[in-house]
Amino acid sequence: MNILNYAKPVQHKNLSQALDNFFNIPDSVGTKLSYSKPSVNIRENKDSYAIEIAAPGLKKEHFNILVEKDQLIVEATIESNSETSEDEGKYTRREFNFGSFRRSFHISDKINSEKIDAQYEDGILTLTLDKREEAKDKPARTITIS
Repeated sequence: MNILNYAKPVQHKNLSQALDNFFNIPDSVGTKLSYSKPSVNIRENKDSYAIEIAAPGLKKEHFNILVEKDQLIVEATIESNSETSEDEGKYTRREFNFGSFRRSFHISDKINSEKIDAQYEDGILTLTLDKREEAKDKPARTITIS
């Protein structure tokens, strides 16, 4: 005796939902439920650390960067403009998601928290954190025997 599992075909309300199912796009994309945190790269140089945050489409006015105790906090807030004129047309699908994010990084005692520089260029926010003198690599020295 063979037992077959039968799945009834799913009725889609519109073409957009059918395409989402075909390409396996989750329902939360393009809604207020979707949330993303920007990707981060951290590099160590001889005299500093560099934190690179991928945040394309923003302007430097959107960012708020602050140091609070031993935390470096990077925030960005973008207000969504949902108004469209009749000349622009009506959206049948809208996936551009504008919102806000907050990333925080622990600042160790190796970092001079008074000397942090920020630069935003080509969608990348780069924070440069200078090392304290005692944390920088020192060249090897020879010790003579007396």
